[in-house]
Amino acid sequence: MTTVTQPPQQFRAVAGDAVTAFRRELKYAYRTFDIDRIIAMLDTRCELVKFGASDVSAVSSIYFDDDRLTSVWESMSGVGNRIKLRLRWYDAAWPERNSIFEVKRRAGAGVFKDRSEIALDRSIGAMTYGQILSEILPQLSQTAATWLSQRRTPTVLVRYDRRHYREPFSGARLTVDYNIRGYDQLGRLTPSLDFPIGLHERVVVEMKVSPGQEHRAADRLRGLLTRPCRSSKLVLCCARFGWKLLPDRHD
Repeated sequence: MTTVTQPPQQFRAVAGDAVTAFRRELKYAYRTFDIDRIIAMLDTRCELVKFGASDVSAVSSIYFDDDRLTSVWESMSGVGNRIKLRLRWYDAAWPERNSIFEVKRRAGAGVFKDRSEIALDRSIGAMTYGQILSEILPQLSQTAATWLSQRRTPTVLVRYDRRHYREPFSGARLTVDYNIRGYDQLGRLTPSLDFPIGLHERVVVEMKVSPGQEHRAADRLRGLLTRPCRSSKLVLCCARFGWKLLPDRHD
């Protein structure tokens, strides 16, 4: 196994990574009992990418939507052009100063990401959502700020553990997400970690690859990757909360 160690500045794109801003993104769902096999195969075939001292990143994201949960509906329905908005941080219960705001846009088969570093004057856990939004909006591009103004309702806080890999021949990035938890944020004045729901039985492997490299990456990972699915962690959490019924094909 080859380990690629990166500086601990989590919101920086991996050096030489061509799939951060525009990529094809494929997801594969597994059960928890598969995780040792998945990790063993990826450790053998790919380079482990470490952010900081640990092999595992703790990822937290607050998703923003409108009152009709349009982003969730778009994802469930497979709408070709859709948007997700989230505030993301790593390896802390709450970010003290810095976090990342992401506009994740899917256009057909391609995925685009607009990422903005967000500097706050105190921990998110000590702020109201009104204060958080008032600090985020001036730091965004005009396009991102417009989307957040339209979909500014905090809905779900999703947390999980993630291992990062790079497939050396295709340049594909792979992540293994497990220990997934969701926290209901609807109607909250401040970010809350009360009453989590768990997706502990589920492991999600995501492959992010430059367009045209999908088959090359899949060939290298033969025996691991199954049929791609639409296993959105946001949508799965919303279903567990009872907000939405999942279509049969969403797994």
